Amino acid sequence: MTDIMHRIEIEAAPDAIYKALTEQEGLSQWWTRDVTARPEVGSVAEFRFGGGGPNMEIMELEPARRVRWRCVDGPDDWQKTEFTFDLEEISGRSEPPLDKVSDAPRTVLRFAQKGWQEAGDFFAHCNSKWAFFLIGLKKFIETGKGMPYPDDLKI
Repeated sequence: MTDIMHRIEIEAAPDAIYKALTEQEGLSQWWTRDVTARPEVGSVAEFRFGGGGPNMEIMELEPARRVRWRCVDGPDDWQKTEFTFDLEEISGRSEPPLDKVSDAPRTVLRFAQKGWQEAGDFFAHCNSKWAFFLIGLKKFIETGKGMPYPDDLKI
């Protein structure tokens, strides 16, 4: 088995990011505009990408700290994979700011999609797309404008 993992820093407090990961309005601003979701453990969120898409069981919600989903319907390679979004507020910056110094709170988001059976072409594609959508999440949180499907980059 293999996993997709990403780490990004976002200039925002963890609670703002948590809302974008759990509430329908937030999810529609960075992953796909066609989403039905409730922030309730045991509920199933439906994400559509031009007709098809995964359904995710909400497995764990720890406000401002952790979100965990399990794919219950979707692409074969996604079946039973688990998705975690772990949030940690940080002080300082792991890389120097390129354009400004800010006193805004910062959060590290650690994302993983665990349980892939093999690291083939679809795995590589999804790895790239997750990086894109997580950058879109960062952009949405920091500027108010994300890049969700269908406005995403086609790769």
